[in-house]
Amino acid sequence: MKKLLCAILILSVNSCNKADNTCSNGIQDSTETSIDCGGNCSACPTCSDGIKNQDEVEVDCGGICNACPIQYPSTGIYGTNILHGTDTLFLNDGTSEHSFRAIVPMGSAIKIELYSITGDIWGYTMGTNMNWKVSVFDFDNKKQIFESINSDICDLSISKVGPNLSTVLIKYFENDTVVTKERYLVWQ
Repeated sequence: MKKLLCAILILSVNSCNKADNTCSNGIQDSTETSIDCGGNCSACPTCSDGIKNQDEVEVDCGGICNACPIQYPSTGIYGTNILHGTDTLFLNDGTSEHSFRAIVPMGSAIKIELYSITGDIWGYTMGTNMNWKVSVFDFDNKKQIFESINSDICDLSISKVGPNLSTVLIKYFENDTVVTKERYLVWQ
């Protein structure tokens, strides 16, 4: 009986060792659901496991996961960030200079289109542009396009040109060719 228990124990240990060895052999085998993970091995990494793994840029985003979200802080180098928020932004603080700021993670991209709806147009101060590719103002369509040059902090000084009330439509294209959000800016 003692020899039988020893034999069972040895077989159990050997089968455990075999399962453990398959979890690091670079091949999907045994009960694995992917290469060296799942089944008898540790859980496979996912884009929702709360861990920065695989080739993710941040936790659960970038790389093979969805692109990481672009951030629009409330302020930038030049003051109030006109890209921050989701509601209509009313600017009547008497300040002529505002930030046009986005934090673009690696692997992400942003394109912003500004449309002049009413009143004066905007301008940006030369020499303040940080990582934005800016199109020439399209006077026929009253629009200008701003695109991130690379993954980094993008900012520039933007202001209204003229004393009149202005309404501007801001369209965001975040990691996509379709509008992901839009909002209005009212410059008083």
